[in-house]
Order: sequence, then structure tokens, then C-alpha cells
Amino acid sequence: MLPADPYAAGNLNGLITALDNNGNVVSWIQRTSQGSGPHTEKLADGETAAKVSKLGAQHHKATFSRGGHMLGSVEAHGATTPYGVTRIGKLWIVLDLDGGIASYVGRPIPTGA
Repeated sequence: MLPADPYAAGNLNGLITALDNNGNVVSWIQRTSQGSGPHTEKLADGETAAKVSKLGAQHHKATFSRGGHMLGSVEAHGATTPYGVTRIGKLWIVLDLDGGIASYVGRPIPTGA
């Protein structure tokens, strides 16, 4: 299952919102920070691992794997791409400029719902 390419994401004091390439929206409250900067962590589904690398000032990359299989990656850097965002099945993932990861398992709210 390859990642989808959502258009955008945002973080307003822990309220994460993401828009996918079909116009569907999902949002959730990220109650705790899993870390920032270079690190590795399990995501909200408990199976997917994220490895965050620092590529420069306000420039991070996260690669995702599950069961030893690479699933994809995203980058967040500067004003052009402040959030790296992707969706892998029902798992939504947002990478922040500081290398922090937010993730959520759930279905999007379809537009027009």
C-alpha cells in the first residue's frame, strides 16, 4: 500500500488538520509530543515506524516502514513546505519543521458530508 499525497496540513496548538488529494479532511488533537529532531518512533497504528532525520535548519525528513518494508517518506522544510504530510491507508502522518511527528488512525470526513 503506497502513501497517498495529501495537499496540506496544519498544526494549531496541537489541533492537527490534513487535506488529502481527494478533498477529504481529517483532524485530531495531538495530546502529547512524541519527540522532535532526529529520532525513531512507532506511530498511532502501533505497527508503523517513523525515522526522522535532520537535513538542515528547519529541514527534516521522515521515512516510514512496517514489517521491514519501506512505505514512503515526507519532508518538511522552511516556508515552502512547513509540514510534510502523507496518508498510508487509514494512518495519517504529519511531520513538523522541528522534526516532531503527529499521527492518527481514522477515516477522513468526505467533502460535502
